[in-house]
Amino acid sequence: PNGSKIAFYSSRSGVYQIWVMNADGSNPVNISQGRETDVSPQWSPDSSKIAWTTFRTGGPNGFYTAIFVANADGSGITNLTGTTSGNQNPSWSPDGTKMTFTSNRTGNSEVFVMNADGTNPIQLTNTNSAFRNMTPVWSPDGNKIAFVTFDLNFVCEVRIMNPDGSSQTLLAGPHNIGSA
Repeated sequence: PNGSKIAFYSSRSGVYQIWVMNADGSNPVNISQGRETDVSPQWSPDSSKIAWTTFRTGGPNGFYTAIFVANADGSGITNLTGTTSGNQNPSWSPDGTKMTFTSNRTGNSEVFVMNADGTNPIQLTNTNSAFRNMTPVWSPDGNKIAFVTFDLNFVCEVRIMNPDGSSQTLLAGPHNIGSA
């Protein structure tokens, strides 16, 4: 966010990992340093932390996805969502105090919000099993959350809601993303 660094994911170490480099491309540093897949880095608004989606072995089903966060230098790596499966797509609130993400911990892909330290996860959407809610992002003023929903036929809609999940409104769609 301050323009001095770029966060990205790359398989240059043999598996997708989170890297940070200077904005001019110099000094790339692997900050996730794991042996499993890490993708989709998201800077905190103050540039001090990076959150990402990780795919791990272990957990109750032998495999899980989680939201991890670390300081921008790679120190203090923390699993924010535990080993429940299907946690992904982190997005920081503009003030950095909260994070939205998607999870299938209830059996469906739903949008959740939690404190930036991983506490107090709250489910914001509640759809039937024919729909998936994905990629929530905060509006710049923090008053709305936009997200994409699609069904099993890849019919897609863009919706917005208040940060408490109320007033869900269709903005665009339905569009079939599965056709040319």
